[in-house]
Order: sequence, then structure tokens, then C-alpha cells
Amino acid sequence: MPLSDNGDLMQPGSLPGNNIVFKGYRSGLTLIIPEAGPFENYLQELRDHLKNSHNFFNGAKINLELGNRQLDTEEKAALIRLFQENGLVLRSTGESASPVKRPASKSKAIHGEHVVPTFTIKKTLRSGQRIEFDGNVLIWGDINPGAEVMASGDIIVMGKLRGTAHAGMQGDRNARIFAFQINPVQLRIADVIARGGEKLKRTKDFRPEIAKVKDQQIIVEKFN
Repeated sequence: MPLSDNGDLMQPGSLPGNNIVFKGYRSGLTLIIPEAGPFENYLQELRDHLKNSHNFFNGAKINLELGNRQLDTEEKAALIRLFQENGLVLRSTGESASPVKRPASKSKAIHGEHVVPTFTIKKTLRSGQRIEFDGNVLIWGDINPGAEVMASGDIIVMGKLRGTAHAGMQGDRNARIFAFQINPVQLRIADVIARGGEKLKRTKDFRPEIAKVKDQQIIVEKFN
């Protein structure tokens, strides 16, 4: 999926503000439905998206953010039915007089160490799937080409990184990207970018790899 300007989650052909969006918050996944436009169009878009997600969301508990949109009884019933058909659990409808603001990530200090919230995905990310989180992201699986992960902290992949990863997305050049194998479409740490077609400075052996910024460029090293 193409990378949108605001780092929203997983929607093929997405135009910011005109499509449904999934976002990963500390409280879990949130489905954002735009305030304007026919609800039935967004419902069909969600139906198509879930069909193409290959059960990625099965069993997930989803919060719903609607902003100023108010659902009638029939719309609520249709949405709940769609959730049930795809194994999703609706945690809240999110209807309010004003749009719900994204919670800020807050690190905590424990014995002088900062603890950063971490969002964990126990699946391989396939093409067209996208994760964005204010904190660290841990993937128990691969990031396939066409999949994207964005984090304000570090990205840890317990598998192969062959898609797109953006760590330190709020400007932290000290962020790291770790994977058992790094062969990406694109790497980005803060404002520094390296593409898969470029030669990444790296060593050659079979240990896990870590990407970081050094001398204004991204390098990939073996992890000790």
C-alpha cells in the first residue's frame, strides 16, 4: 500500500480524510470512519478491506472513532453484523460531540530507565497491511513487500524485513530497526531514508541485523 502523509494504517488506495483508517494506539486498534460521506460507502469499503486482509483482524477488539457522525439503529446493526462475520469485537462506538484526539505516548521512568509502550503483532504482515504506533512496534513474523510499519520508537521484527519500516517517525534519530534479515523496500529512521535499491552499508554473516543512523546515513550491522 502507498504511504500516506499522516501515517495512517492499512487501506489500499487511501486518500487521507476520504477513507476508513485503522490506527494502533496504546489502548488497542481503532477504526476511524470519516464524518462526511455516505455511511454505506464506508461500510462497503470496510467489507472489502476485511475480505482482503486474510483474517489479519480475526479476534481483534476494535474501538470505533466517528467524530461528529451519529449512527442510526440500522447503521449500527449493519456494522456490528459485519464485525461478527469477520471475527472482530466492537469495544466502543466512539460517538461524541467532537472528534476523539489521539492519545500521546508517555514513557515511564523505572529506576532511571525509560519504559516505552510497545505494540505487539503476532502475525506476518502481508502486502497492503500497515501498522502505525506511538511507541515501539514488535512483529512476531515477517514484514512482506508491500507492508509498512511506522513507529515513534524502535521496530523489532522477529523474522524478515522485506517491506517498509519507519522508526523514530517523530524525529528520533536514535531509534533502531532490528530484524533477523533486513532486505527492505525502504528503511527510514527519523528524516533519514534508505531504499532497497540502494546499497546499504553492511557486513555479511548470518546473525540478526540492526539498522541505525550513522554519519547522516542509515547503516545495517550484525547484531551482537
